[in-house]
This record gives sequence, structure tokens and C-alpha cells, in this order.
Amino acid sequence: MALTASFTDTNAAPALSSSGANTDLTTVGGATSAGLQLLKTVDRATAAPGDAIVYIINYANRSSAALADLRVYDTTPAYTVFSSAACGTTPASLGTCSVNTAPAAGATGAIEWRYTRTLASGASGTVTFTVIVQ
Repeated sequence: MALTASFTDTNAAPALSSSGANTDLTTVGGATSAGLQLLKTVDRATAAPGDAIVYIINYANRSSAALADLRVYDTTPAYTVFSSAACGTTPASLGTCSVNTAPAAGATGAIEWRYTRTLASGASGTVTFTVIVQ
């Protein structure tokens, strides 16, 4: 899913507008031996100031071996403030998930999720975070 954003300020003279789009897919490893694959999606196509947006990061082990010391990092997007973060679905092989780092509610900054064990080959899960549009 592509993430798109647009902005129109009709109170400006002349009116100002801008838009952009992005698909956020990250694969760690080579094209034929990829290990960790991350796919970030968002729960809504449009949002206005004050609206909550939920980001979902899907992670998957595409390699034939287990991945150890899994940590997922992200940050609050521009023009948003942090609301909450959660561990989503966690495969049994990963053990316990914790939100290790997160900004205070209403602030901006880095978010980190940590796991206590290994991500088995073929296993996948999700983490989520919610921001408020400024």
C-alpha cells in the first residue's frame, strides 16, 4: 500500500498545495538471500489535524535460519506527535516483546521494539504505533 499525503491551505494568497506518496518496504539481506523483511502500512488514506493514524509494521524472516536479537525501529513522522505503541502479533519463537523506547505522549522521536528470543525461519509478526496529526 502506498502512503500518500496532500496539503491545501486555502487561506493563503494564492492558495498553497502539495502532495507526495511513499511505499515503505525494507529487506535486510541480498536479493536472493534476504533475511528480515519489513513492510510499513497505515490504516487510513487521508487524515486531518487532530486525527489519529495507526502505522503497522509487518516483519517476516525470509531466510532459512532463525534471526537473533530482533529489534524494530521507527520514528514519529513529520507533522505528527506520538500517542501509543504496541507489540501486535508476536510469534512464539520470539518470546516476549517490549516497547523499549518511545517518546512521551504528545512528543516526537524514536520508537524501538525488542524481543527476547529468535525469529524462526518463515515466521512473521507485527508492531504498531499511533500518532496524532498536528
